[in-house]
Amino acid sequence: MDRNNIIGFLLLAVLLVGYSFYSRDKANELKLEQEAKQQELEKAKQDSIANATAQYQEGIQQDSTAVNSTTDTTLVAEQPQAPVREQETTILENDQLKLVFSNKGGRIVNAILKDYESYTTHFADSEVKAPVNLYDAKHSRFNWNVNGKQTENLFFDVEKNANSVTFTNGDIQQTYSLNTDNTYLIDYTAQLGGNEAELNWDTNFVLQEKDMRSDREFTFFAYQTEKGKFNKFRKNKEEASTTIDEPVNYIVQRQRFFNQTLISKGDFDNTKLISSYDNDDQTNIKLLQTNTDVQLQNGAANLQILISPNERDILRTVDKSLVNIQPKGVLGLTKGLAWLFNFFRPYFNNYGLLILLMTIVIKLLLTPLTYRSYLSQAKMSVLKPEIAELNEKYKADPTKKSQAQMQLYNKAGVNPLGGCVPSLLQIPIFFSLYYFFRSSIFFRQKEFLWANDLSTYDEFLKLPFNVPILGDHISLFAVLYGVALFVSMQMTGTMGEMGGMQAAPSSGGEKGGMQDMMQTQMKFMKYAMPLFLPVIFNSFPAALTFYYFCYNIINAIQTWVIKKFVIDEDKIHAQIQENKKKEPKKSGFRKRLEDAMKAQQEMQNKK
Repeated sequence: MDRNNIIGFLLLAVLLVGYSFYSRDKANELKLEQEAKQQELEKAKQDSIANATAQYQEGIQQDSTAVNSTTDTTLVAEQPQAPVREQETTILENDQLKLVFSNKGGRIVNAILKDYESYTTHFADSEVKAPVNLYDAKHSRFNWNVNGKQTENLFFDVEKNANSVTFTNGDIQQTYSLNTDNTYLIDYTAQLGGNEAELNWDTNFVLQEKDMRSDREFTFFAYQTEKGKFNKFRKNKEEASTTIDEPVNYIVQRQRFFNQTLISKGDFDNTKLISSYDNDDQTNIKLLQTNTDVQLQNGAANLQILISPNERDILRTVDKSLVNIQPKGVLGLTKGLAWLFNFFRPYFNNYGLLILLMTIVIKLLLTPLTYRSYLSQAKMSVLKPEIAELNEKYKADPTKKSQAQMQLYNKAGVNPLGGCVPSLLQIPIFFSLYYFFRSSIFFRQKEFLWANDLSTYDEFLKLPFNVPILGDHISLFAVLYGVALFVSMQMTGTMGEMGGMQAAPSSGGEKGGMQDMMQTQMKFMKYAMPLFLPVIFNSFPAALTFYYFCYNIINAIQTWVIKKFVIDEDKIHAQIQENKKKEPKKSGFRKRLEDAMKAQQEMQNKK
């Protein structure tokens, strides 16, 4: 009981005692005096209630039920103070999930994932380990607007069973039940009355991982329309919003490694999604706000709430399309990488070795492309003397020179772009790996060598200052990747696995000058890229930079083996000479190219 309540009761007592003495001398005026004093008592009581409400406006609501007036002053004195409602919590839990509910609003105020540790305690030297908590009462909102009533301001009576809890306030009833088939799923029914109710669902996501940039990038909305179309609302703006003009089946508020999803059967209508963040705020990732009209069936909203890690197997059990909250990569290759990783995962406890194995498997799968690229380079190298002769012979006539080169390539059976195409085909895999390693929860808090969390950068050296792009740390895996890239590019004599482009031999003249300039640029890039890319990758997950390190080391070894034991330039030269004796087969593209060049030559001759 606070000071305002004590003052109120003392005032009541003084007035009652004064009234008692006064009534002994004024018996004939008892009725009139009782009515006047009763009004004073009622006013004093209401003032006391108002003061108490203001004092406890956060977490406590004052019951304002008035005390019935009576002419018996003794009964008035004994009438109890309107009860003060306090916030109370109720817990539902299973092996994976612990939910804490509040009787104020009848909503979830904490959602704890028992199998996942908070990064704050993971990186701290403490024996006490705290699990991931996705909800916080101060950073979330779940409110129904029902006939002008806001459920977030109402106190509910609570009835708890083994696997469910029910909150009741008058005609409004909310029931949460743990789903027996999916331990991360909650069945939720809200009996609200009427045909439609407005729902406000907001979450201000607090940093759950070490890397704010990646967390903010992978925190966004996703939803599926009633027609089955899946969409992401992912804007890298400090403030953005959209309104969905058709019914929605489910709405996802996605974080980098976790999600919370509200599921209906097309009952969400006129849905507005708002995303905002402060780029200078290094505590709060992003605020996601959802406002939607929910179509009620027999006065009730029958929904489900998913609170889970972003694992494909878990998401697929709820709805097959939910796996799309994970990045697809280029041509959907990220899904294949996830399958490959899951295939080997049961056999490895060391995730660094698992990444090495994945690197070897991927490199072996790409070996045919790599071999064709090196074979094309070897053929071009064998033809260099003949190309140089053509350059000298037709240095004054670029068109004839180009025609002669095309004839030479055609007779020799050499494709001048053969070294580029296989490398270009590897680019989709490169970007798919980039998304896979940055978004996969499998690497979260997995340790390897000096990296205590493969899902974020390894902080081998902490800098006392912040460098633009580089950051305030040095990643050793990024440095090793730069060294491996340099070695790989020196051995391949090309742009390496980051580009795979081989410069064409110099042809003299204007075009020759351009090609000479290209060769100069590529030589520069062979030294610049191993210095520049590690700076870019310095804040990338250690799993990703370790993969690129392994990939370039394996690429250098593979290059040496192919050039030393597989490709024989003497045999290639002999085969080219043999090809020249045969009638070359012209492809449709090559024939059209030659015809175009002949037409251009004829036009020049006419001039």
